[in-house]
Parts: sequence; C-alpha cells; structure tokens
Amino acid sequence: PWTDLNLAGVTGTNGKTTVAVLARHLLGGIGPARAFGTLGLVEENGKVRPGTEGLTTPGPVQMSQWFREMADQGIHYGVFEASSHSLAQHRLDGIRVDCAVFTNLTQDHLDYHSDLDEYREAKATLLGLLKPAGWVVVNRDDPNWDALPVDPDRTVSFGIEGGTGELTRISGSGDRRLVASDPELLSGGTSFTIQSGPEEARVQLPLLGRFNVENALAAAGVALTAGLDLPRIAEGLSSAPQVPGRLERVAEGPVTVLIDFAHTPDALERVLKTIRPLVQGRLLVVFGAGGDRDTGKRPRMGEVVARLADFSFVTSDNPRTEDPEVIIDDVVAGMGEAPFHRTADRREAIADALEEARPGDLLLLAGKGHETYQVIGLEPQPFDEAAIVGELLGLPGEGSP
Repeated sequence: PWTDLNLAGVTGTNGKTTVAVLARHLLGGIGPARAFGTLGLVEENGKVRPGTEGLTTPGPVQMSQWFREMADQGIHYGVFEASSHSLAQHRLDGIRVDCAVFTNLTQDHLDYHSDLDEYREAKATLLGLLKPAGWVVVNRDDPNWDALPVDPDRTVSFGIEGGTGELTRISGSGDRRLVASDPELLSGGTSFTIQSGPEEARVQLPLLGRFNVENALAAAGVALTAGLDLPRIAEGLSSAPQVPGRLERVAEGPVTVLIDFAHTPDALERVLKTIRPLVQGRLLVVFGAGGDRDTGKRPRMGEVVARLADFSFVTSDNPRTEDPEVIIDDVVAGMGEAPFHRTADRREAIADALEEARPGDLLLLAGKGHETYQVIGLEPQPFDEAAIVGELLGLPGEGSP
C-alpha cells in the first residue's frame, strides 16, 4: 500500500516523536500528511488517534492498515518513527522510504542490543529501506553518525552553529545544509535563525530548548527534501503544535508543572538544562526508571538528576515485572549525597512533590510523557499524569483519571 506514498522514517534515541509531529505539520503545507509512532496516529488535522500496541513503531499489520487508509483517502505524505527494535527485528522490511532521518544516538535499549555499536548498526539499517532516489537527513552535531555510509549528493546535514560538530564537519554543498544560529530561550519557546545556502529566516519555535531546535532542523530537512522552501518552513515551524507529553505545561500559577517523556540519562540532562533558566525558585523532579529494561542507565539517570535538580522524588516509572524498590535502589546508587525522597507509588510521589513545592518552584514529572497508563506486572493500569496533577491541585479538568 505504500508504493505511491511519500514516506519519511525517523530514527535515533531521542526526538523521534517530536521530529515526526513537526515534519507532519510542515508537510501539511504541501498536501495532506500523517505521522505515526509512539503517540499512535497523528491525522492530517493534527488530531491524535492512539495506537493499540504501545510500541514506538507499530507492527506491520497496523502499519499496512494505516498506509492502505492513506492511499485510499489520497493522503500522500507520511512520517513514521523507526525504533532500533523494529529495524533489528525486520518489522519494516518491504517498506521503502523517500527520506531517512537520523536524530541522535545515546545510551538506551542496551538490554536489547549488546552494546552501543550494535545499537548504532540497528539504527543504520534504515538506510537499506531508502528508495533509489531517496534522501538522508542527518544530525552532524552527533559524531556517532560520522561513519554512516551516505551519498553526499542526496544528504541534508543539519547542526547548530557552535555545536559539538562545528560547521566545518557538516559535509554536503551549501544548499544541502540546514544550520541554526543565535538560539534564544523565551518563556514560551525558542527563537533561532535557520539558514540553508544563501537563504535565512527567523523562527519563533513554540517549543522549549536547544534540543528542540535540533528536532526542528531534522523536520525542516524532511520538508526540504519534499520540496518546501525555507520561508515556508520557517513559517511552519513558528506555528508548530505542542507535542503531547514533551515539556508539556500542565499547570501554571505559583508553581509551574511540566510533563516530559525523558527516560534516558541524556534526555534528562537535556530537559533539565533547558528548563533551568525558567526556574525562579527550586527545580523539583519526580522520576524513575522502567523495569525489565536496560539497568545500566539507572544510576546514570540518578546522577544526572542529583547534579541538575534541587530536590527529587524517586519513584516508579513502568516497573513491569520487577520489584519497584529494587529499581529505585539502582537509581539512587548514582545520587551520592543529593537530597531526595523515595516512594514506589508514583501518584503519592506526585502528591508529595506538589505539597513540597513553593511559589516560584518548577516541578518536572519525567518519564511518562504522553502515556496515560502505568505498566505494573504485565498489565497497563490507567495513569494520566496531567489529570492526576489537575485533580491534586483542584483544577477544572476533563474528569479525573
């Protein structure tokens, strides 16, 4: 069903969902476009239809149904998240993409892949799905992608000026580079200048943080390969939608509460550094690590939060079949002398954090993001953090969880 569609696959450790949502929004400037992945299906009007499987990359049957539906309805553009698991398990074999996007690569899923090299190789197999005239969009600020075997004439390289990659490392001719310069953090987003060849435009991105500038550049790369010009890309990014559960503001007032999906050491570090300048009082964090997953990242997550937050509440994420107390022990092993409170009950941890918060404090609930469930044992239980915060604060909402 995908032969007549223009498809982009997005891989990398962090940013896949945001890139897919932003790219779908930009491609909508050319024609009807959809995105699918962690959130489920994002329709051409931006509405989210939750997936049934809870996977980053839906299974082949679900994907085929969605592609068939797109073809039947005349929706030409699609963007999907390609997880390392789906690539390693050949769940995407048979699909051909017009554009392959590589965001960044950091430690995650090393419970499944034996080491970072194997993880990188799984991600790189996305290149094997490219159509003969397909394009690659790659983050040149991440040296992990330096060895990707790409055709420089069919590659859009992106980076932030002064980033770790420096512009000298960005290969490809001038018109195939997307560079962001002068990023400025605003209370409601980030502004920056986007350049491609001789053209440049100012973007007022309604998403917070330098890492979202990277995500915006990746999405811009997809749109550029599909034929959208830079002024329209800048305009589209400036009207970008909020991505559910990605630095999503769920309460404002004396205390600001943000929800984010960050569940790797690198993602936590990016998010905490991004929001620190917005904090007037203290930065409080509720977080935990997932059960039955990469245990090596747990103490590193603890170390990041201990270093960058003022106080934290260590709790459960999705404990799955592991003992939540054992997972918490693994996390706090990395926290040294930092002050924290521990409780395995996540709802209780959120209530404690809201009680502890004083005017001017910023509270980050990390790890769950858009998820409206918590996996305890093998069963997902209803758990909607935004609704729980609303209920605990007595905010008018759409009903309690």
